[in-house]
Amino acid sequence: MYELFGGNPFDLMAEVLRLAEQKRKSSHWYTPTLEADERCGKEARKLLEPYDKELKLAATIGLDLQAIAAIIRQCETKEFYVLYKILQELDYFFSWEQFCEAIDEAKSFRALNDNIEETGIRILPRVKIPQFAYEGHLRRDARSFCDYINANLQNCYYIKEENLNVDGIKYELENVIYQPEIKGKDRESLTIAFSPLTNLPLDDILQINYFAERDENGLEQNYFSAEGVKWPELCFEKYKKLYQCACEFDADIVMAPEMLGVDGLYKLDKLKFNENLHEWSKAKMKKGNRVPSLVLTPTYCKNGRNSVRVFDKYGKMLLEQDKQYPFVYRKKDALMEKLYTENLKNCENRIVMLHVPHWGRMVFPICMDFLNPSYQNVLIRVLQATLVLCPSYSNGATNFEAALSTGVQFQTTSLWGNSCSALQPHLVDCGYVGAVRLPNVGTNASPVRFELDCKGKCMKECAFIVHLPLNYAGISRWQDCTAKCYHHHGL
Repeated sequence: MYELFGGNPFDLMAEVLRLAEQKRKSSHWYTPTLEADERCGKEARKLLEPYDKELKLAATIGLDLQAIAAIIRQCETKEFYVLYKILQELDYFFSWEQFCEAIDEAKSFRALNDNIEETGIRILPRVKIPQFAYEGHLRRDARSFCDYINANLQNCYYIKEENLNVDGIKYELENVIYQPEIKGKDRESLTIAFSPLTNLPLDDILQINYFAERDENGLEQNYFSAEGVKWPELCFEKYKKLYQCACEFDADIVMAPEMLGVDGLYKLDKLKFNENLHEWSKAKMKKGNRVPSLVLTPTYCKNGRNSVRVFDKYGKMLLEQDKQYPFVYRKKDALMEKLYTENLKNCENRIVMLHVPHWGRMVFPICMDFLNPSYQNVLIRVLQATLVLCPSYSNGATNFEAALSTGVQFQTTSLWGNSCSALQPHLVDCGYVGAVRLPNVGTNASPVRFELDCKGKCMKECAFIVHLPLNYAGISRWQDCTAKCYHHHGL
């Protein structure tokens, strides 16, 4: 990013973070006296003062390599608390507004710093996120009680590379920044339009291939692969109706379930546009209508992968996230019940996080991914995602509803959407096809279900319009408001 102008200023910050982590004697926070705090602050400012002019523009045009080397040499002899003060000063210089001038939104990036392997640190942008603020009082999340360096950085935060190791798998992290034209920064809610798409039973809608293979030890294992849908026109038209409904209700985000993806919603041209999404958005905007800023199509299964694609308002793909943890399906035949593991042999071990100012940090686990505690821990605690959108195709509901609450103390909103198809034949008894949980407190602090007012009947139009308050402060600091969900089904 900064190759043409000089060194990467975030490499400097990563080196200082590495030194600070080495000199930090425990996870407990320091409580220096006022005099010691002032002394360390003055020492930090004195060290950086000769480089003030360069630092003020560093996040935009880069920083001289000699300046980076000189600052690092001086930092090597400093105590932890002075390094902490230096990090606060650097964070002040490397503002989000400056960084935005240097980024190319069309490109994903591993981190703001390039020296990940040398430092074991990834620095990420801290976009403005929805926050609880009752009469100006901001609620702290759980990390602020233990991760004091991050808690006191305003424009960026960092993660340790070692924390991307999960269950023996080393995950790569890909970041994408997206700054859509939104309905005003001070609006009250974010609106999501979700549809379960169909209530046809699994055997009537999905093409499933069951097979067995031997592993490296010669043990035979059962697998299943979803090879597409039997009624692609049906799923395509249902999704098109959902998109139109999202426009009608002025939704910001469109979302659909797992496994019901079709070629018409997945394929891209050379510029990474989906032809249908592009045409739909162009037609709406030509009439002066607002279109959704973020479009999640149903996940698409093929060749040992199950992935969700996320598009911008024009129908251009922003990112693709693969499912990581396979579903184990119980299939009964005439003789016995057999277990089959979903074929995800070709999935990419990569997590993609979308950074959207005023919406937050978004991740997209698929079905079983969100039920795995280790993976969930990385998304919420390590990467600090603030909005989780989880599409699923599952005959279960209670585990997903319970999992929605895992991010509450970290101020993470979690939304899960299922398909009526997957819940057959218990759809009516279950009575809901998704839910959302805000990180709120009080009598409203519980998941809001996507309840089936239609009693499970499949209508021409079906969309759950979900309103997520961007500031969920209620009548007091101890009583928050909650999300709202309306089922639009054309009845």
